[in-house]
Amino acid sequence: FISYAETEASFKSSELPWNTKFTLQSAVGDNRGPESEPLDLFSELDLDPPGDISVTPEIVDEALTAVISWNNPNVFEDMTGPPVKIKLWDETEEGKMELIEEIIIPNDENQIRISLDEGYP
Repeated sequence: FISYAETEASFKSSELPWNTKFTLQSAVGDNRGPESEPLDLFSELDLDPPGDISVTPEIVDEALTAVISWNNPNVFEDMTGPPVKIKLWDETEEGKMELIEEIIIPNDENQIRISLDEGYP
């Protein structure tokens, strides 16, 4: 419930499924008015994939390191945005792709360094 004086509520997409819907309903004591039509909570968001992706090899502490950088087009009015998820895959000898790891990068970062010394195939 949200009090009469409040006209806004915040919800995190990390805590609710992307397809969450909501309704609004007036309430006084035990009396309830009709509910509004269900609306998509996150429908105003278009999540475009990162662009300008580049991979640059470097040698760091004698280890081959890949520097992955990108441009995240998903910036909101308050200059925040959703994090970027990087999935690392390994192609098996049979040609199948197996997920090795998922890494969440905060929205204010636009690159990551991954070293072969970190145990990746």
